[in-house]
Amino acid sequence: MQRPQWCWLSSAPDARILLFQDYTEDYIQTGPGQLYAHSTRLFTADGVSVPYTWNHTVTYDDTKGKMPFLVETLHASSVTTEYNPLEETVAFKIHASIAKGIVLTLPKNKPVENP
Repeated sequence: MQRPQWCWLSSAPDARILLFQDYTEDYIQTGPGQLYAHSTRLFTADGVSVPYTWNHTVTYDDTKGKMPFLVETLHASSVTTEYNPLEETVAFKIHASIAKGIVLTLPKNKPVENP
């Protein structure tokens, strides 16, 4: 795994250093012009790791078509950040690629045999 990037959130004595890890996010086509996305991520603030879940719906012009696969996985890496203390904003740069995702299926019900 690549080393996480960091940023300072303040130059004040209670400054925070954030580390952002690479992550993956699954996109599922839920209907025409609509995707659902989900990921579990991790960031570290002042040496304390904090897991969090990110989920959201993406709505787009359905005349653009559907995704080529029911599930696609976004791979985000090389996350870099830049903090602007005057505007109190954090800018992110992320290298991202997307590929066919894995569709999990449940095992089919098998009939119960009488003993």
